[in-house]
Amino acid sequence: MQRIVTPIKEFIKDSRAIGIVLLTTTLLSIATANSNGYEAVAHILHQPLSYFKYLHLPESLAAWINDFLMGFYFLLIGLEIKRAFLIGELSNRKAAIAPIIAAIGGMLAPALIYWFITQHTMHTKGWGIPMATDIAFSLGVLSLLSKRMPLSVKIFLMALAIIDDLGGILVIALFYSQTITYAFLLLSIVLLLILWKWHGYLKPIFNIILSFAIWYCIHRAGIHGTIAGILVAWCLPLSSAAYIEHKLHDFTSFIILPLFVFANTLLPIPSIASFLSFNTMQLGIITGLNIGKPLGILLFLALGIRLGWCQLPNGANWKHLLIVGIIAGIGFTISLFISQLAFSTVLDQHAAIIAILVSFCISLMSTFLAYPFIKKT
Repeated sequence: MQRIVTPIKEFIKDSRAIGIVLLTTTLLSIATANSNGYEAVAHILHQPLSYFKYLHLPESLAAWINDFLMGFYFLLIGLEIKRAFLIGELSNRKAAIAPIIAAIGGMLAPALIYWFITQHTMHTKGWGIPMATDIAFSLGVLSLLSKRMPLSVKIFLMALAIIDDLGGILVIALFYSQTITYAFLLLSIVLLLILWKWHGYLKPIFNIILSFAIWYCIHRAGIHGTIAGILVAWCLPLSSAAYIEHKLHDFTSFIILPLFVFANTLLPIPSIASFLSFNTMQLGIITGLNIGKPLGILLFLALGIRLGWCQLPNGANWKHLLIVGIIAGIGFTISLFISQLAFSTVLDQHAAIIAILVSFCISLMSTFLAYPFIKKT
């Protein structure tokens, strides 16, 4: 049991630093966007590189960050999900059911609220944006507050966020990918089978080359290339997965995620000021994350307990779970990612990013306002 709990404690501890780094990066990005260096930075990020076009590769630095580098983040998520289900906090059926039920409610309610608000508009495609929970930020916020919070509550939030990410990945694969090119899809499946069956017989360099080939084929198939990270993760044995997870963690958390956040929150003041127009898409995102998330989590969990399917985490009460529901409204990384896929115009993408940032601030304020009234019993 100790070998399971220790990595979880380390992850939770690291999440404090990750949350601070990502918040600092966001502030730096907005400051840069409103400085004299904005045009130069934006040019570097979005300047098309024509020779990549002929190879059917991402054509700008921003596209490489979103389509390729974020694949490493999804690989890390895939490894965490695999470990959680095989030997971790989701390996026990009874322990797994509570966060699974809560996560389902926390995905369905925000999506339905967003759809209800935006129906009959051009923005209904963004229903996946408020479904997400950011693992690093949510655990970071809880860890900063949580000397009085039971460890079981932190594990519950981590499991819920992992399942949310899995749901977000499925949503991206099924609803936010392009027209499928079946020849490349079939080739990617063949390569995945080779990696799954013969990874132990191949030298590490060939496994790496094979993994990059899988990414390229999935990218060419019209499915977002980051999905390759999840699929590769599930093809690796648990021993190798643990080693790769350890090696990738800092690189992903302190280099890739800050790059992604910087590139996708680079908003000039005119774009921020446009928030005052307050369209239905923004209202759907904010309402979905800040009301739909806690409402869905608590209602579905209460239903699961009433039906006898699960129970509250050890030492936890409903006040603790209310805090979890509020913090789960921090969608951030995955919400930003889905917003880039859901909308094709820069105006809509900026509006969605602003709504996600506002939701983040509301979640933080709500958490700090609620916390003094919630004590461990």
